[in-house]
Amino acid sequence: MAKTNEATSTDLKVIEELRQLGWKPGDTLLYRQNKKKVYPKAILNWPEDEKPREKLLKNGEHTLSNSELLAILLRTGTKGQSAIDLARGILQKFKTFRNLSHTDLSHWKEIKGLGQAKIAQIKAAIEIGRRFREEEVKQENIKIKSANDVVDILMPRMRDLKKEVFKVVLLDSQNSIIDIIEATEGTVNQAGPIIREIFQKALLMKLKKPFRK
Repeated sequence: MAKTNEATSTDLKVIEELRQLGWKPGDTLLYRQNKKKVYPKAILNWPEDEKPREKLLKNGEHTLSNSELLAILLRTGTKGQSAIDLARGILQKFKTFRNLSHTDLSHWKEIKGLGQAKIAQIKAAIEIGRRFREEEVKQENIKIKSANDVVDILMPRMRDLKKEVFKVVLLDSQNSIIDIIEATEGTVNQAGPIIREIFQKALLMKLKKPFRK
């Protein structure tokens, strides 16, 4: 039984043909050989130095194109197109990684060959990137000198949100960032923070000077 819809549309086609050849579960070699016939465009058929994952490990992630990086997350394509082809189709539709990060699930499903597992992998990778940036901000001992500094830090993450979100930047006595917390999430046009909870969090962290917009 297939565990995901993704498996149903790919591996089961290979398995069906293998059964006709007398294949039994566990015969990995025959499976791979037949998969190459069914999916001639698959990345596994490419020369080693052209495969995205191998290129990354050998030359570094900075040498890969956006499509190649995305293909590594996708892992597999579909019959008739490789993971690279699928990645190119995704980027052609959404244009940028920024657009990918704020796209509704319904729009993702419009792309043939993109199941829930692949969508989850992409969205998880984007979220890791966001959190990495937030960790950098906290560890760089950045000092807030004006409201513009806060905008520069929070705008990349918040500008495409579909709901109002109230965030609080917590500072020490030197105006260095200690933490950034999400106080509340509201509707499409308003978010009412609970002031008491904000100050409780500030006091727990022994803050002397919480920043206000």
